[in-house]
Amino acid sequence: MNTANITISGDAQAYLGKLKSPGIVLASLSKALAQENQLTIAHVVRKYLSFPRTGPTQPTGLRVITGRLRGAARATEPRLLDGLLSSSLGSFVKYAESQEFGADIPSRPTRSKRPKWAKKHPTTKAFSITGRHMFWRGLQDRLPDYSQALSASILNLKEN
Repeated sequence: MNTANITISGDAQAYLGKLKSPGIVLASLSKALAQENQLTIAHVVRKYLSFPRTGPTQPTGLRVITGRLRGAARATEPRLLDGLLSSSLGSFVKYAESQEFGADIPSRPTRSKRPKWAKKHPTTKAFSITGRHMFWRGLQDRLPDYSQALSASILNLKEN
């Protein structure tokens, strides 16, 4: 699992040091982070999970075959863990991890219901899937937007 650190602007850091109520800041940052996560998911789907079905295999993303992975792209709600505001981007589809990080798929006995074919091919072939890092690339593309949005959410507390 990859981790990205988001840096807020100097003005926001200075104002953050003056605030007395961390609850208000966390609520504001959580809201901004959740909004940016949704924009990042849309960016990932558009840029990395929408290659044409009939086109060639892409090293940076996936072609749309069924749309299942695109439809399952999600972001977790921001939460406070060990003093850090944390959130995740990904998909709950079973094969999403293999597509994101890569995998070595071992050979296994065939499950064919056709006896002739099963006799001719008693095992499947082992193969490797190269990780495409679609969600990681999408997050990296949008990190400057996260910094601006989180800094703005802190500075907006000044006005309220």
